[in-house]
Amino acid sequence: MNRRLLLLAPCLLLILNYPWLAIFSQQTLLFGMPLLHLYLFVLWFIIILTIRFLLGGEDEGDHARARRTQRGGDQQPSGSLEKHRPSESHDATK
Repeated sequence: MNRRLLLLAPCLLLILNYPWLAIFSQQTLLFGMPLLHLYLFVLWFIIILTIRFLLGGEDEGDHARARRTQRGGDQQPSGSLEKHRPSESHDATK
């Protein structure tokens, strides 16, 4: 995983450097935006998607859930604020 990210860094340096920026640095408007700005926004979006794909698309919630499952299930922590229901055997109305 780290190798892929290390390979991505030089690629990003290349596409964010002079030759590519000079190609898109024109007075042309596309969708009402200068071509250079559109290039940078689209590239930014693609970079974010690529990094998410390389990292596996997992967020912290997935990691925490996996750790809980490995430790013995999705039990409530001992300091939980949720009130426990009394069992039916202790019900005084019967």
